Formats: sequence, structure tokens, C-alpha cells
Amino acid sequence: MADTVYLESLEDSEVLLSKLSQPVRDWFKDKFPDFTDPQKMAIPSIVDGEHLLLCSPTGSGKTLTAFLSIIDKLVRLAMDGKLEKQVYCVYISPIKALANDIQRNLIGPLTEIKERFLPGRAQEIKVGLRTGDTPQSERQKMLRNPPHILITTPESLGLALASKKFRPLMNHLQWIIIDEMHSLVPTKRGTHLALNNGIIGYLDRKSSPAPRYFSNHGTVRRSRKVSCTCQS
Repeated sequence: MADTVYLESLEDSEVLLSKLSQPVRDWFKDKFPDFTDPQKMAIPSIVDGEHLLLCSPTGSGKTLTAFLSIIDKLVRLAMDGKLEKQVYCVYISPIKALANDIQRNLIGPLTEIKERFLPGRAQEIKVGLRTGDTPQSERQKMLRNPPHILITTPESLGLALASKKFRPLMNHLQWIIIDEMHSLVPTKRGTHLALNNGIIGYLDRKSSPAPRYFSNHGTVRRSRKVSCTCQS
């Protein structure tokens, strides 16, 4: 079992901004007056490649906290022309939480950064959605042009991992975000999640570096048990 380290210190805003690429830094400064306290506490650990379980109230910027560093690293690859046809990040969430969170914390930021702050030479960062409602034709398109960020649910991720054609696209997976953890753990979907993590653990041996887990949830009891579920 991994040791649990509780974060206490808040990083200075200017230090956090200095860690971001110019396009992402300019977008953030144009969009927000400052980082929230949970972001000041969590982002340094994410940048350093640590696993992270972020327990914070609704509206404190948990989802953007997880996405910001990933967006930044993908933007850097896009500017250097080094984005490959592979899945870099998997975002797992209950279906009811997908639409609003993804538009506000991923699609919106990526669109605004591309339109206002990225140079024209930059590659496109692709986002794909795979759920039980995704048509077979869309799934076939993902095989030909895989998304750099895959949005999915625990059940659909299990099917993707079971696919001999799709699974290799995640052999070099770098980040896994598990959102709304508090609503997943006590249910059958939490069981799906734990099984998926076991399969991803097998993929880890093919990946360099191994994927980092970022898990977000509201204020719940027994956070240590939740963190163990994330890394089981």
C-alpha cells in the first residue's frame, strides 16, 4: 500500500504561473484573477508527477486542477509538433458529471487557448468521448485517429481495455483522472473502476513513465480508503 502524504503548504501564484507554457499562462491570467487554494496546494504535486487525491468542496476548481498541467504538457508537445496518435490521458467520471465539467474545464480552455494564444503551426489536441451511447462508427474513427484525451465511464473504459485493437492505444498512457470519486466508490461502478485499475497496472509495464493518478471528490469520510481504491 502506498504511503499517504497530506499536503499543507500553498505555492505562490507567480511560481505556479512560471511553471506553465506561455499560451497556457496567458490564457489563465486572462481568465482568472488567481489560483484557488486547492489549486495552489495540488498543482505542484501534479507537476512533479505524484499521484494525487484532492478532496475539496464543489466550486473550488478540482477538475481544472487536474486538467491544467495536462493541458499544458499537451500544448508544449503540440507546439513542438510531437503529439503522437495515442491516448495520453483518460478522464473517468459518472455520465451525469461529464457534460458540464468537460465543457468548462477541458473543451472550453482548449478552444480558447487554440483560438487566442497558440501559434498556427501547433498540432490539434484531440478530445474523444466513449460511453455506452457512442456509435460504432465513432469508435472506429477513434482507432484511426485516437484522441489525446479520452473521456469515458468506468464501464466503457473496461470495454476499451478489453478491445485488442483499442488497448494498444493506451500502452503509453500518462495520466488518469478519476472525477466524482465519492459517487463511484460505494457502488458497482467502483468495482468496475478497481478492475480497470488492475488492467491498467498491467499496461504500466509497457509505459514509460507509468501513468499518474489524479482523483477528485467532494468532502467525504475515510479519504485514505478512497485513495487505496484509486491505486489498487
